[in-house]
Amino acid sequence: MSGVPRRRFLAMSAAAAASIPLWASVPTAYAAPAAKASRRKSEEEVFELIGRRAQEVMARDKLPGMSVGVMRGGKLVYARAFGVKSVATGARYTTQSVQGMQSTSKNFAATAIMQLVEAGKMNVDRPLVEYLPYFKLHDPRYPRITIRQILAHRSGLPFITPKEMADGENGEFLHPWFDAGAAERYVRSLDDPAWPIDLLAEPGAPDFNYSDLGYDILADVIHKVSGELFEDYCRRHLFEPLGMKQTTFLPKQVPPGRLVSPHVLDASGKPVVSKVYPYARQHAPSSCLHSNVPDMSRWVAMNLNHGSLGRARILSPSSQAQLWTPLGDWPFSPNSSAGWGCTIHNELAGARTIGLYGGFLVQTSVEIQPSRGLTAMAFTNRDSSSDMPDWATGDVCNYALEQMAAL
Repeated sequence: MSGVPRRRFLAMSAAAAASIPLWASVPTAYAAPAAKASRRKSEEEVFELIGRRAQEVMARDKLPGMSVGVMRGGKLVYARAFGVKSVATGARYTTQSVQGMQSTSKNFAATAIMQLVEAGKMNVDRPLVEYLPYFKLHDPRYPRITIRQILAHRSGLPFITPKEMADGENGEFLHPWFDAGAAERYVRSLDDPAWPIDLLAEPGAPDFNYSDLGYDILADVIHKVSGELFEDYCRRHLFEPLGMKQTTFLPKQVPPGRLVSPHVLDASGKPVVSKVYPYARQHAPSSCLHSNVPDMSRWVAMNLNHGSLGRARILSPSSQAQLWTPLGDWPFSPNSSAGWGCTIHNELAGARTIGLYGGFLVQTSVEIQPSRGLTAMAFTNRDSSSDMPDWATGDVCNYALEQMAAL
C-alpha cells in the first residue's frame, strides 16, 4: 500500500443492476424498514437489503462502481454489481468485471510460499539470503531477516523503498516495470547507495512494520525456489487448478472490456479516472492481483474446504490451517492478528473472521467466517480518502455478514 489513502487503510483496517451515477440518484441515508418481531427476514429480503446497503455506501462515498458477493457453505449465493467500471466511458460494472485487488495479493503470495514449504523446497525460518544470496541492504542486520518475518511484517523492512517514498503518494506505481526480470532487478536495486535502506527494527522483534517491500521480495524467492516466474507459478499452481479463469497478476491478460478503471476525486469532488494505474510488476506479490467476485469465491471455497476444491488440492489441510494461524499481533484492529497474507479478527461482525483487504485507488474486502460458513466480499474502484467516513467495502461486508447470520 502506498500514499495517504493506503496508510488510512492501515489505520482503519477492518474497522468496521448497474446504474449511472449512483451518488446522484441514491439517497445518502438509508434506514432498513423495521422487521416484524414475529417473523425473520427471508433470504430474498436479506439480499435486497445488502444491495441497498451497497448503493447507500456508494452514494455516501461517491464510488463509481462496486461488486458484492455473499457465500454460504462455500457456495456463492449472491453476486451483484452496481455503477460503472469507468466514468469516462460509462461502461457498466458487472460481476464479471476484473479489478485490481491490491493487498489481497499478499494472501496468494503467502499461499505459494506455503506450497513450496509443503513440498520440502524451502524453510520459512531460514535466512532470506540463503535463497537470494544477492539480497543486500545498507543496514548490516539484513542477513538475519527470515521469510517468516517477512510474512509477519516483523522483518524490520520499511513499507516501501526510500526512493518510492520520496516520489510521493503514488510512489510505488510511478515507475512501473513490465518485463520478466522485474522481481530479481527489484531485489538487487535495494542495495542502491543513493537510497540506503535502514531497518526500522531488529529482524524478528515484536515491532510490527507493515511492508509491501518485504512481500515484493517473495516474487524472486518463489522464482528461484520453484524455477518459475512468480506470475507463471501462481497461474499454474493456484489459478488454473481452481478454475479462476479471470484472475491474473498481469493486467494485460485481462480480457478486453473487463478491466475496471481506478478513480480519484477531481477538484470539484467528482470521480474521474486516475492518471495512475496501480500496477508495477516489481510489486506484484504485494499489490497487483486482478480478479472478480466469481473467481474470488473459488479461492474462498478452497480455503474453507481445507485446501481443496473439486479435484484440485492446493494445500494439505494442515498447511491451509497454518495460513490462518497468527504470526503476531495486528495493531490496526483490536483483538486481531496477522496471518499469512491475511488478518485474523477474533471478533468481527459477530464471529472469528479471516480478512483479506486492499486499498490504493481501488478498495477490496473479503471477510470469511469459518464457524458460520459465511463470507462477504466487496470491491470498488475508488480508494478511501479523507472524505470517506469509513472503510467502504468493509462496511458492506460487515453488514452482509450480520444480515446473513440472522437468517
